Amino acid sequence: MGTYTSKKLLCTIAALPVFLLVCPFTVSAERVNAVAEDQTTLIIYYSRTGTCRIVSDMLKQSLDADVLEVFDQKDRSGRWGYFTAGLDSMLNRYTDIEPSRPDLDSYKTFIIVSPVWNWKLSVPIRTLMHGNRFDGRDLIFFTTGNNEVMKYEKYDDNAPFLKRYLRDYLRKKCEATKLFVQTTGGSIAGYYHVATKNRTLQDIELDIQKHAAAIKQRLDTRLPVSMAKHREDAGQ
Repeated sequence: MGTYTSKKLLCTIAALPVFLLVCPFTVSAERVNAVAEDQTTLIIYYSRTGTCRIVSDMLKQSLDADVLEVFDQKDRSGRWGYFTAGLDSMLNRYTDIEPSRPDLDSYKTFIIVSPVWNWKLSVPIRTLMHGNRFDGRDLIFFTTGNNEVMKYEKYDDNAPFLKRYLRDYLRKKCEATKLFVQTTGGSIAGYYHVATKNRTLQDIELDIQKHAAAIKQRLDTRLPVSMAKHREDAGQ
């Protein structure tokens, strides 16, 4: 399947269960084609430093999916770009992006790849989601960031104040992200994260491969048995 291109081109979210769709009878070729069309997946990504582009490329290699890159019209390079990214995220700002309203109608499932800015989805990704509708579609989120988003969940109410504060702060960020996704009409179908601080590219890519395999399995369980077998036979 071809790559969806453009001109110029978290928080912690609990993954939801996915149920196996079993077809007890032989599916016609027409039905298989219809299912394949319905299950078309689009990877949407924004990358400030290039890490999320690596994620998107590796997901593309593993999945039968199209790819759409989102470009921020605001310069986010260097230390100043890092600063404005965190500030705009903290203030819940939006930004000018390209494309702003891509054609999403033919896609059933979206994999949203984004860096974490101030424990939120990046401003360009939030801008795209804010300006488009995902009614009835499944959204799988894949984020990257310096730290593990679950790092403070291990602390209970007897932990030091600062640890408890950060745990509760991140939980609030998580709930806010869930509510934001609901406003787009989409449903959260999964969440994956890769921490990057003080790690080699090889280690990061191993984590991406592991998550890509899990996402592929998740997507395949949504297909009728015959369609999943077709993908297996095709080496997809």
